[in-house]
This record gives sequence, C-alpha cells and structure tokens, in this order.
Amino acid sequence: MGILISYQRLEDDQLRVSFVACQVVALLLSLVFRYVLSAGRVGVTARHVFAAAVGMYMAYFCHRWQVIHFLTQSTVCYIIILSSKPSNMHKYVFLFSMLYLTLCHIYRTYYNFGTYTLDFTGPLMIMTQKVTSLTCALHDGLYRDDSSLSADQRKQAVRPLEYYSYVFYFPEVLAIDFNPFPPTDDLIIAAPLLTRFGYLHLSIMMARTKYYFAWSLADAVANAAGLGFNGYDENGNPRWDLISNLNILKIEFATSLKMLIDNWNIQTSLWLKRVCYDRAPSQPVLMVYVLSAMWHGFYPGYYFTFLGGAVMTPAFRKMRHHLRHHFQGTARLRQLYDVITFTSTHFFLNYTVLPFVLLDWEPTMKFYRSLYFSIHIIVLLVTVLLPYKKQPQPQYAATKTNGVRTDTNGMVGDHTGCNGTKINNNKVENGDIHVGHQGQNGTWSETFCLRERMLNGMKGFGVPEHNGISVTPNHVEKKVK
Repeated sequence: MGILISYQRLEDDQLRVSFVACQVVALLLSLVFRYVLSAGRVGVTARHVFAAAVGMYMAYFCHRWQVIHFLTQSTVCYIIILSSKPSNMHKYVFLFSMLYLTLCHIYRTYYNFGTYTLDFTGPLMIMTQKVTSLTCALHDGLYRDDSSLSADQRKQAVRPLEYYSYVFYFPEVLAIDFNPFPPTDDLIIAAPLLTRFGYLHLSIMMARTKYYFAWSLADAVANAAGLGFNGYDENGNPRWDLISNLNILKIEFATSLKMLIDNWNIQTSLWLKRVCYDRAPSQPVLMVYVLSAMWHGFYPGYYFTFLGGAVMTPAFRKMRHHLRHHFQGTARLRQLYDVITFTSTHFFLNYTVLPFVLLDWEPTMKFYRSLYFSIHIIVLLVTVLLPYKKQPQPQYAATKTNGVRTDTNGMVGDHTGCNGTKINNNKVENGDIHVGHQGQNGTWSETFCLRERMLNGMKGFGVPEHNGISVTPNHVEKKVK
C-alpha cells in the first residue's frame, strides 16, 4: 500500500510539472496565435484548426489515455445538439454532461478517497461548463417554433471544427483548480480559540494562492492571445479583464460575502447563474449551491462548504439589512462598519471553506468541534431571532444605447433588430440571426463565438485587430439559412 501511495504521489507531481510546462508553452503559442495567425494573415479555418489541435495535444500530454473522457463527453453532447429540438437540447446536454462528470467524480472518490489527485476530472469540470453554456446560449438565441427550424438549420448552428476548437481551446483546456490537503494537527487543535482562528485564516489564505497562480497564469495566456480585451475605461485606458477569473485584491479585502463571491472564480459564477439560477423554478440560491457541490464531486467536505454557504448567504443578508443603516451617519462609523464586515466576512469564509480543503467527514467534524460549532450557532441564532426585512425593489429607468435597451444598473435587455423584431438579446436582419452586439468599428465577428462572453470560448477568432489589439465581441453571430 505504501508503494502504491508513493507511486500515486510521484505521478501527481509529474502531472503538476506537465501542467505548468503546458501553460508556459501555451503562453508562447498565444503570441503566435495572436500575431502570426491573426485574422488579417490567415483564414478562420486555420485558426480553428490550430486552437483545437494544440488543445487536444496538451490534454493528451498531461492526461494520456484519459483524454478519451474529454472526447466522449464533447462528442456525445455535439450529437445531442444536432439531433435534438432547440427547445430541449440544453436540458439533454446538461443532464448528460453532469451525469458523465458525476460518474467520473464517483470513480475518483472511490479509488482515491481522502486525497486530492490532479487528474482528468479538473479539465472535465471546465468542459462541462463549456458545453452546457453553449447549448443554453443556442437555446436562448436560436429557439423558435420547432416547425420553422429545419434539421439542416440545426446542423448549421454549430459546425464540428468550431465546436471542438471551443471545447479544446488550448489556453484554457488545462486551466483547472488546485485543492491542497493540509493535515489536521493536534497541536493546533489544543491551542486557544483565537489562536485556532488565526491558524485557520493563515491556512485558507495560503491555500488560495494555488488558485491565484493557476488562474492568473491562464489569464496571462488568454491575454497574450488578445482574447482578454474588454474595451476602454472612462479614462481611455484599455481593459484586459474580459475573461479574467478572479480579482485578488477584491477577494483579500472583501467586506461582504457578495463582494467575495463576485470576484472569485468569476467564469464559474457566470455559468452557475446562466444554467441554474436564471432557470431554477424555485429556491435558485439553494439550487446553485447544490449544483456547485455536485460539479466539484462527492467528497463530504464539498457539501459541508456549499450547503453551509446556502445557509449563511441569507443570514449575511439579514445582518446587513438590520445593521448597516446604523453605521452610515459619519465617515468614522462607515470605516468602523468596513472593519467589522471585513473581519466577519473572512471569519465566516474560512470557517465554511476549510471542509472543502479537508474533503473527508472525520477531519471536518474534528475541526468544527475544536471551534465549538461557533459560526454555525451564530448563523442559527441570526436566522431564527432576526426578523426578515423585505427590501423595496428598485425602479429602473429604461434607456436605449445603439439599439440595446438597458436599465440604470447597466443590465442588458432585449435587442431590437431591424423592423423592430426582438429575439431574446438577438437581432434578425435579412434572414440572419445575430446573437449579441457589435465589435470595434461596428464589425461583426465572422465566426462562431459565445453569447455574453460565454466562458472563455473562441472569442476573437476571425475578428480584425484594431491598433494591434484583437477585438473581441462578447456575443455570437451565426447565420441560419
């Protein structure tokens, strides 16, 4: 058994080295993709072939025969897209991809219980996001009366080369999560309560650095390819945060749970919102946390963390609604409120997240007993004792900008296309469906991208550059003949 564990650790270390090596190579190849294979030099097909081929090779280099799981999931989902009605294909793809991911998680949990191995399930989680987001975008953008959409039109909605260049896109095919496994030390357990909370804070803060490294490297690769360009700010400076996955400073200095969630694993949060929160028939917050736990796997620690988050989110809202207005009178009170909320946010966060790191039931319960289930008790008291204060719904004034209806919070409404036709954030013009909005200088992307910056896909493929910067529209353009 000891030999087997040693071999597994050696194999895992080799995979980590392979992952970093591939990401460094991807950083260099992104420059080739942006400048040598730019839209002005080569055709769209060449860019798709390059992106798909490099991504598949990197997946094989790191995971060898396990790459068959990526091909199986993506190919079956593609067949579902071609053969299903637009009204239901997003449901079928979601069910199949989550079922396949679930079976892989169960396999990993059964054979490697209590340890974290850097295996194929990490990239498969990201691929699950991609295929489900794609079909939701297609459903929302292309859905019409089934009788008016022919089989040929459904087939033309997504071409195979474009599809595989999206799911195997090389800057992101290996951009996976790291989960450290810190041991539970009896010396720390025996320390005073405040000391234990101090160790807890330092442990989780150090654990986050692994995620910071992986996602920052992935952002660098994507930006080197010109895919992170997000227009200009109010001062005319270029923004490169289109597909960023985190904001480190806003995470470390978050003063609310919402601020922290909005800046951590941003693309996954967008995926959860689009495929679950916006579509859940009831209890959308709870459904999001349950889906997030299932997406990660089946270790008990995942469910401690995400179900704990589902309980703590409304408790945080209650505390804020009852306390915040008492601290808005002066600047000093507002600063005091920021200090209190910063401290409480990170206390609650670290307490809730540690089971995600520990994974197993026994160390999780040992940890919670050492802290006397203190945060659980506080949350229970807040939930039971504080009355619910219903917040008035804000009224938004609708405005129009370049044919896009927005409210005062910048939320995008329906596009009004030519002849006043509306199709769920799309516009119809001369029989063509344009899903999304225009890029730089009014130029539409000439290839298949994803609606609303759909999770790090093929943004920028075939889009002309502007002053050396690859223009990246946020949405999809697709012809339906």
